[in-house]
Amino acid sequence: MSWRFNRLSLFFFSAALLLAQPETAILRGIVTDPSGTRLKNIEVILFEDGKDLSVRKVVTNGAGEFEISFVRPGSYLIKIDANNFETYEADGIAVEAGQVRRVEAHLKPESK
Repeated sequence: MSWRFNRLSLFFFSAALLLAQPETAILRGIVTDPSGTRLKNIEVILFEDGKDLSVRKVVTNGAGEFEISFVRPGSYLIKIDANNFETYEADGIAVEAGQVRRVEAHLKPESK
């Protein structure tokens, strides 16, 4: 009897996991300069649209890529303020649960 119960429990637990929808999203992207060179060690800051407090800060890896996991559904702004480049801002980035959203940030040289 115990063996049947364990098999049945395992079946229902596995089915529940397959049907479960993630409640958060992932933002992935790259940061490049005008020539297309990917920039490493660049801080990427995520804000909720209309709010001044940042939600998360990450740094690009050696390939100029970043990932921000566990982002709640909503609308966001990404801000990048790197030395020798104009401040980059992208707002209205809509994120839905279960989504992997891609962002490409092309930084422009700072005017002198």
